[in-house]
Amino acid sequence: MRYNTTERIGVNAVECIIIQELQWIFRDQPIVDVGIDAMIEVVENGIPSCKFIASQIKSGKGNFHEKEKSWSYYTSDIHYNYWLNSNMPVILIAYIPEESTAFWISIEPQNFIRNKRQWRIDIPKKQKLNVHSKRRLLALIEGITIEDNIEKWSIERIKGLNEKVKNISKSARLIDDLTILFKSISTANNLANEKYKVLINLGMNLQSPQTKKVTGELVNSIRSIIPKAEMLINEFSSLFAIGTDALRDLITGCKEHKLEIVLEQILPVISEFSKSSKTPISQITELKNTIDKFSNKDKELKLTATILSEVLSLVIREFSIACNITEDIVEYIKEDSF
Repeated sequence: MRYNTTERIGVNAVECIIIQELQWIFRDQPIVDVGIDAMIEVVENGIPSCKFIASQIKSGKGNFHEKEKSWSYYTSDIHYNYWLNSNMPVILIAYIPEESTAFWISIEPQNFIRNKRQWRIDIPKKQKLNVHSKRRLLALIEGITIEDNIEKWSIERIKGLNEKVKNISKSARLIDDLTILFKSISTANNLANEKYKVLINLGMNLQSPQTKKVTGELVNSIRSIIPKAEMLINEFSSLFAIGTDALRDLITGCKEHKLEIVLEQILPVISEFSKSSKTPISQITELKNTIDKFSNKDKELKLTATILSEVLSLVIREFSIACNITEDIVEYIKEDSF
């Protein structure tokens, strides 16, 4: 299980704010690195209300880009989809140890900005997490209770979650699709290199019409693949987020109700995901290194290579995050006794 001291300091600091200032209940989530660090339960007149807010806590200036009026946080497609798929309000909390202050913002589509190939959310510095946050936080869950969001634990509930968990396997198949797609780029590049060698042996250079024709073919081949790759990685991130959200609920419910047999059936599938994603990550990283070395002498080729490199970086990031999440979940299921 991954452990980060700075992040832990942030979780503990936020817990103190929730308990001491808001006088609500703070429930640390046992499954790490999925996207939710704690559940906050509202207390009304000293009585737990069954009204919850999910929270993701990030600690330390290194997680943010500081602006004059806000802290900018960049996140992956997986976490973006995971948060927005939640059946209860989610807030992102920035804890800045240097200032001993926490800031927050609600996770809603309108609060995100698409920046190149990742999501950015700006947490206002004026929106500190303290006793004065109560009214705004309550507005997020107005009329929403735990009964509205969580079905009664039953065989039907398990089946429903199991169906959603299958999205993880569906996302794994997209890893294969992307790997095949990127292999076609390697094939096109190798073919172009063979043609270049023949032309250069004939005394031609990169500016010769025949050589430029080969470069044009390579550029067109790459350009035809980029939108397909972006579509597949977006679908991958969405499916994986839906699957892991359901898996979190399933694990929690199974542990509460001593249904270890359900987790035993799931474990091999999740374990296989993390294993099967490592080789493609390595292969795509090698391809990116090759693409980054493309010649600067042809502007169209270099521009196309730059765009492809950004897409490859996105794919590597999303696959790596998914791999880390599944590894942590596997360890949690294995190590935590019923």
